[in-house]
Amino acid sequence: MNSAYKDISLLIVDDDPPVAASLRRLFQRSGFRVSVAGSGNQAIEMLAQVAPRVVVSDYRMPDISGIDVLMEVQRRTPDAICVLISGYADSGELQSSIKKLQKGHPFFFVAKPWDDDAFVQQVISAVSAQAQV
Repeated sequence: MNSAYKDISLLIVDDDPPVAASLRRLFQRSGFRVSVAGSGNQAIEMLAQVAPRVVVSDYRMPDISGIDVLMEVQRRTPDAICVLISGYADSGELQSSIKKLQKGHPFFFVAKPWDDDAFVQQVISAVSAQAQV
């Protein structure tokens, strides 16, 4: 485990337990301090206590969308790096929502299925770029 990112809190938001567990393992192996929320509402409740530097959220969830979760993250913590993941990359609704999230906030999109190494590298690059600002 890489300890370079042990002070960086990463919140995973996904209602699919196997996906959430996979993401948890992936980012823990890279040294991040990982918390998991099983729903959008749970993630919003956890924001104050977890104080995530990075939030990785699924797009489609039964309670509220990942877009709504990330917009709330951006409202409360404008410097948090927001990552939206989805298997619906070609959805017009998703594309217009992504444009809203990109306005002035650290944000990127990752399509499912993702490449583990590339995904972690994107997060590390975003954290490193933010640290240099």
